[in-house]
Amino acid sequence: SAIGVEGQFIDNLNPVASLSYSPTGLLSTDVAANFSSSGSTDDKSIVSYAWTFGDGATSTEANPSHMYATAGTYTVSLTVTDAEGLSDVETIQLEVFEPSPEYDFSLHINAGSSQTVSYDGKEFVGDETINPIPYANARKDYQPLASSNELFRSARSSTSISTGGIVYTIDVPNGVYKVSTYHIEQHFGIVGPGVSGARRFNIRVEGENRQTGVDLYATGQNNPVKFEFENIIVLDGKLNLEINPTLSRSIISGISIEGFVSLGEAALRVESGSIPTILASPMEGDGPLKVDFMGDLTGVDQGNLTYSYDFGNGTTSTEKNPSHVFMSSGTHDVKITVKDGKNIITQEKLTILVNKSNETGFNSESGFGKTSINMYPNPASSFVNLQPTDSSIKIAEIGIFDIRGRLIQKYEPGMVENGNKYTIKVDDLAAGVYLVTTTTESGATQMHRLIVE
Repeated sequence: SAIGVEGQFIDNLNPVASLSYSPTGLLSTDVAANFSSSGSTDDKSIVSYAWTFGDGATSTEANPSHMYATAGTYTVSLTVTDAEGLSDVETIQLEVFEPSPEYDFSLHINAGSSQTVSYDGKEFVGDETINPIPYANARKDYQPLASSNELFRSARSSTSISTGGIVYTIDVPNGVYKVSTYHIEQHFGIVGPGVSGARRFNIRVEGENRQTGVDLYATGQNNPVKFEFENIIVLDGKLNLEINPTLSRSIISGISIEGFVSLGEAALRVESGSIPTILASPMEGDGPLKVDFMGDLTGVDQGNLTYSYDFGNGTTSTEKNPSHVFMSSGTHDVKITVKDGKNIITQEKLTILVNKSNETGFNSESGFGKTSINMYPNPASSFVNLQPTDSSIKIAEIGIFDIRGRLIQKYEPGMVENGNKYTIKVDDLAAGVYLVTTTTESGATQMHRLIVE
């Protein structure tokens, strides 16, 4: 007896091109894009690389760097070829922005000291030398064992929980700022037991809690800890910072204030409530997940604003209100930048969570994406209707939130059901912009922008 085997012998497989780049966030014309082909594979070896960067430039390096002269959207491609002459290509869209303008105001404060010290590439002036005195309800601490850097040896701490927290009221020009606070645990782990949970405090900037439950020893033990707070708006000439204790005394060693004081018009637009606030709906669901983004919830003319969305998978958009389909499961960080000319008005990051994803049979033209709940009239003055597009859809929960996401009212659908729609009175709401959420019995959630006149 004998066994025969017939077939075609393939001694070479096609290579697979795979490109990546860094930095993966917002790329500007003053930063080089570092490209990599390290993810490319072949059953034997890749012998050549051919890059095109979309602006006429090319490279044959495996991992080149390239700087773009002007902002725009560029098509970048990588072609890899193996020793047998087989090749493969991968192409992505890359968006390049104008560089952010340099800060035109900065002030760095050394808390609890009269000395000027250097740290983090900045010169921190002692808060005792600033006129008028910027601190209140705070005592002066000094612990030479805390750090080799003088900034963290001195500090301001609150006197007690009962008397409230440290208050800094700092004279600054009106503008948009990034505020950084610097801390170190000076007691626990140095002259006291090294334990977590012995000191906790909240950081409040311009009347809003920006960091809560700070535990310095749990975060950094006896190493410096830095917190950064973006898009702080000052319109009254004073930056207000509070370090409020919730357990033991709060403590701070340094404050850095950097920002743009030439953005008067933009800052006023922010304060008046017409700053673009980015909304994504839905933010969680099974994939493929179509997410609608709204770049302007206020419904007012925003002037010469431009929008940039980076969906985190090489895809970008410059529309104000784009939609995007997330195919793969996992978390997807979407970065959004809104600019007025060259000035950045706001930068936000939204996280989209895709649960299990089933791409089999997916058809982007007919698979999904149509709104299952219609809302009308909009704008509204006395009532608004929520009407499912399919009679089989039943709404299980309705909520109205203000523009900052605070719940105004929840409705029991059975109480407002009106035939094949749900009718809600809005004549008791103040004129403005609201968010209306609907959750169906199947668990699907939608969010609508409602303008009440």
